[in-house]
Amino acid sequence: MAIHIEVKQPTDSLKREQAEAYRMRARCWTEKPHTKMIPHTDAIAVLLCSETKLPVYEPHLEYFDKVLTFEDIKRQFPTYRNRFGQLPKAQLDVRH
Repeated sequence: MAIHIEVKQPTDSLKREQAEAYRMRARCWTEKPHTKMIPHTDAIAVLLCSETKLPVYEPHLEYFDKVLTFEDIKRQFPTYRNRFGQLPKAQLDVRH
C-alpha cells in the first residue's frame, strides 16, 4: 500500500485538473512504479493542507481518498521536537 500525499501550502492553488490527476497517478503507479519507488499493489491519494483552504479546495476534495490538515496533525501530535530533537521553548519542561 502506498500513500501519495500532495502537500499544499496556504498560498497554493488547486485546480480541478490537477486534483483529478492525483488518484489516477497514485493508482497507475501500482501497475508500473517509478524505478525509485517500492512496488505496491494499492495506493491512496491524500491532500495535506491548511484548514483555511478547505472552503477554497472544497469543489476538488472528492478527488482525494483522504484530506488532512496541518491543524489536524498539530492536534494529534501536540508535542513535537525540532530537527535537533529539542522541544520548542514554549513546551520545554524546566523542572530540575
